[in-house]
Amino acid sequence: MDLASGLLEKMELIAYSDEGFSTEVGRVKVQMNPNGYHQNRKHNYTQTPVIGGTEVYRFGNEEAEKQSFEIIFDASLVSLTSIPSDVKTKVDGFIKLIYLVNGSTHTPNNLLLSWGTLQFRCFCESVDVEYTHFNASGIPIRAKIKADFKQKITHKEYQTKIQKNSPDMTHYKVIN
Repeated sequence: MDLASGLLEKMELIAYSDEGFSTEVGRVKVQMNPNGYHQNRKHNYTQTPVIGGTEVYRFGNEEAEKQSFEIIFDASLVSLTSIPSDVKTKVDGFIKLIYLVNGSTHTPNNLLLSWGTLQFRCFCESVDVEYTHFNASGIPIRAKIKADFKQKITHKEYQTKIQKNSPDMTHYKVIN
């Protein structure tokens, strides 16, 4: 909640066409904030069998962080006097912005997922849409989108994050 205005802050996805996150191509605020989200971090290890013993595991690398959200699009709450909006059209526009290949760059857009203190530079790894409610004509009026976002981090940012400093690295000391 924005304390100054008293308004609830909505999750926003801002799409960029470039790796440097400087050329914005669109943005979308969710209709309803998710109830929560999943955060996943993973290490990869190589396994070496040992004769007559158990396996030896050696650290390989750290995968990029992943965030998973369930986002709801809902047109069932409109008043009886207004024309219900087409949820399928809204979902298609959302997926075009966050997931599909950008025709200008030939890659999906880079994203900044912004929600409260969460500022997550990423790309959409997968998206799954489930239409759950329909009007009398069979037109979808509610959809649940499950989306996985993978962190976008530069090599320099990764090196700063892990702060390698071990005896197998060359260290120079100046002696006066």
